[in-house]
Amino acid sequence: MSHYFLLTSTYILLAMVLPANKVAQSAYHLSSLQYHILLLLVILPVVGIWYAAFYGFTKLHDYAQAIQSSKEGEHFKDLARGCGWLAYGLPATAITSILVNSVANSYPRYHSTAVIINNYLHLILPLIAFTILSKCARNLTDQANLRLSLGRARSIIILFASLGVIYCYLIFENIDLISLASSNNAYFLPVWLVVLSLVIPFLYSWFVGLLAAYEMVLFSQKSKGLLYRRSLRGLGYGIAAVIVSSCALQYVTSIVPRTGLLSLSSVLVAIYAIQIIAAIGYTLIAISAVRLKRIEEV
Repeated sequence: MSHYFLLTSTYILLAMVLPANKVAQSAYHLSSLQYHILLLLVILPVVGIWYAAFYGFTKLHDYAQAIQSSKEGEHFKDLARGCGWLAYGLPATAITSILVNSVANSYPRYHSTAVIINNYLHLILPLIAFTILSKCARNLTDQANLRLSLGRARSIIILFASLGVIYCYLIFENIDLISLASSNNAYFLPVWLVVLSLVIPFLYSWFVGLLAAYEMVLFSQKSKGLLYRRSLRGLGYGIAAVIVSSCALQYVTSIVPRTGLLSLSSVLVAIYAIQIIAAIGYTLIAISAVRLKRIEEV
């Protein structure tokens, strides 16, 4: 948790000392002081959500340490590591974004660079986390001899295909497809590079993440022991909520590339709603991990 306080302090300090966004000031008729006060009010709920993320990760890590000698110990250690990547990714992304956005706000020629960095940052960190969580979920279900039913597999494929089609439509709606080498778009990259390095990796990330979420819920529902199953069910639903919210956050931020303009739009509201779901998920993880640890101690 000391890392949480260090990262949070760094983020708040940067938000307060970096120059105000002139576009936002003009749009909302704010003085520099009013801008920073409003920004602080926006930040405070965010760092509260980060607290839930770090607390949930910490408790899950403690439980993994408590059962490290068991046959499931290594898998739960991977589970904690994957959740850790997601938890640390929240402040890491925010701090990097506020720095590059500040440069872009002061030097408009770096606007495109800021957008590109933000897009890849939102892709890479969750992708690492989802890959770890997917491996862990698969190992746990294999160990318990659990398999996806044909009906469930079809449902996941249909859901993913629907999300993918809508996502591609929203991406390509704002891109001129006449020239695949043109970077005259919201992503400031050639169209072919947007497809290869953003669209396809994002789709892969969501498929891996959603599959991991389902397998964790499946594992928790089929575990032996009433008390263990109840606690594990809460853990499974918590991890599923975290993964789904992270996928949704990637979905929104990749569809609407931005460079930190303080906005009261529906996009900002959607992002807050998604992060609240993540906070609930991490809280479930923490509560369930504490209960599981108590069961092990008994």
